[in-house]
Amino acid sequence: IVTDLSRLSRSAGDLNKEIDRFVARGIRVVGVQDGYDSARRGHKLQAGLSGIMGEAFRDMVKERTYTALQTRAREGRPTGGKCFGYRDGAVYEPEAAIVREIFEQYAGGASCRAIAADLNSRGVPSPGSTWARTERRCAGSEESAIRAMLRNERSTGQVQRNTSEVVKDPDS
Repeated sequence: IVTDLSRLSRSAGDLNKEIDRFVARGIRVVGVQDGYDSARRGHKLQAGLSGIMGEAFRDMVKERTYTALQTRAREGRPTGGKCFGYRDGAVYEPEAAIVREIFEQYAGGASCRAIAADLNSRGVPSPGSTWARTERRCAGSEESAIRAMLRNERSTGQVQRNTSEVVKDPDS
């Protein structure tokens, strides 16, 4: 039982194969909201149309998401996750000072581990400490957070967009 066939797959080719696999094993597929039932005559036609509509919906969502991200980028607003040193797309000086310090220490030859140990010894909170978590994962700045910050293009001011695209491999 699925809410509708799009919850099973949003690929026309994959949906029919999945249903065929279930039916071959004696498993009945029922879509509650779209009224699909693999035990009814004509179910393959309905599944085919559902697969085409699901695929079109997926493509539409992809295009709308891309357009929204382009608009945010043109307006100078953030297009990704949180970045330590920034709040609401602008430099947040209390955190930015720590970011500058991290880059200075690293440029001076300090390792990520040494930088994290220094920040921890001084009680500097980790980048995720301000997030709305109910449970903390660690006590302070960690080596991996330092490494991620040093590699983050936003931390260096070298923001590039449209450098990659995710393409779904139909065979995997």
